[in-house]
Amino acid sequence: MNPSLDMADAFDGLTEVATLITPSASVLASDGFERHGIETQTAINVVTWPSTGEESLQVGDGARTQELRTFATLTELRSADVATGAPAQRIIYQGDEYALQRSEPYKNSGFWVAIGVRVGQ
Repeated sequence: MNPSLDMADAFDGLTEVATLITPSASVLASDGFERHGIETQTAINVVTWPSTGEESLQVGDGARTQELRTFATLTELRSADVATGAPAQRIIYQGDEYALQRSEPYKNSGFWVAIGVRVGQ
């Protein structure tokens, strides 16, 4: 990912508070029904901007037509994991919810960068 801001400078006064929602994976109960896990909510500091055209190329075609935001934070971020069935984390920013489509560490800096697609458009 190619963040538009220098990370060190960005976290030196430009952070905003957002809510990170971490769902736990669903499990199959002994009665054969799927049970959804609980969600935890954590306040995190983020630097965020509307995703650039280059950044939007890193998400699926369907997501590109929706509102995308890029988030940078010192908190580890997780998009969905198809192999394990782990659902994506979500971020609530200024009242809008974004499902994380892609997340990765940024250049071994301790920062995480993720692209989120706005939920409920």
